[in-house]
Order: sequence, then C-alpha cells, then structure tokens
Amino acid sequence: MDKNAGKGLIVIDHKWTTRPAARAVLAASLPWAIDLARTARRPSLPDHIAGLAAYDAWADALEVDSDYPPDDLQVLETRVMVHGDQVTMLEERHSAARYLRQMAQAVPEVAEPLNRAADSYAEAAAFVPKVWLWGHSMGRDAQQGLAVEQTRRTFASHIRKAKAKEAQAVEYLEEASEDLARIA
Repeated sequence: MDKNAGKGLIVIDHKWTTRPAARAVLAASLPWAIDLARTARRPSLPDHIAGLAAYDAWADALEVDSDYPPDDLQVLETRVMVHGDQVTMLEERHSAARYLRQMAQAVPEVAEPLNRAADSYAEAAAFVPKVWLWGHSMGRDAQQGLAVEQTRRTFASHIRKAKAKEAQAVEYLEEASEDLARIA
C-alpha cells in the first residue's frame, strides 16, 4: 500500500502553541517531494501515472492523432480540459520554487541546492505559455487549436523540456536532503 495513502489530519478549533521549525518541515517535505517525483505508479491509483513519468505520458498522449478528431467537439472539449489540468500542474511549479526559496532563507546550510532546485522549477513552469496558447479560454479556440497536429507536437516537445528541468530540480532536492541529513 502507498505509504501516504489514507493519511490526513483534521484539527477543529485548536490553537497551535508551537509552530514546527523550518528545518523540521524541510526535513519532512524533501523526501516526500522526491518520492512524489520518482514514483511513477501508486498502488492506490493503478490507472494513474505520476511524478516525472507523467510528463512522458502527457507528451506521448498529445502525439496520438486519432485521439484529437477535428470534427468531434465533445472529444476535443475533454482533451482540452485534461490538457488544461496538466498545464495548471505545470504552472504550480512556481509555488514549489517560492517554497524552496523560503526554505533556503530559513535553512541556509542547504540554501545552494534549494535555490538551484527553485530555479529549475521556475524554468519548468516557464513552459506554460508555450503549451497553452489560449489565455483563460477552454472554448472553441482551444479545441480547434488542440486538434492541430503540429501544435500538439510542439507542445509535446516543450513538455519534455519542462520534464528535464523538473528532473534537474529533483536532483537538487536529493542533494539538499542528503546534505540536511548529514548536518542534522
């Protein structure tokens, strides 16, 4: 069973008396982030591809031309929604970069690999405007645009480049995690 499956915390009307130290938060979050990135399959989600492998699945799926029939707006609507969800996940790499920069300030002993990881996550997120061309619209323009084979091929190329940036970020997370464990 997935070691993170089914875990949760609900706190009702509780006032925290102490906040966990940044070092403790970082020490717990780095292995978790690394595991999320490195684990492609989760037993609790057997039909789902996760982590870095999700980039490959996303790019590969965009290259299946038969899945993007230009005259089937219902299918294209679904494809646009799925692609949009993936783009949103890529956009969230900016949040990872912000978190890592905050932690680099709070735990300066591992600032260098954390800042490099933050830079790599930001570089991955910078591909968002290259893989979503339609502003805030998920309508006809997006549907017709996603039906164009060359557009999807270009997206797939950018997605693979974003994956390379995120893979680099994960390597820096591993370095920071090892350094943190060594100095703890």
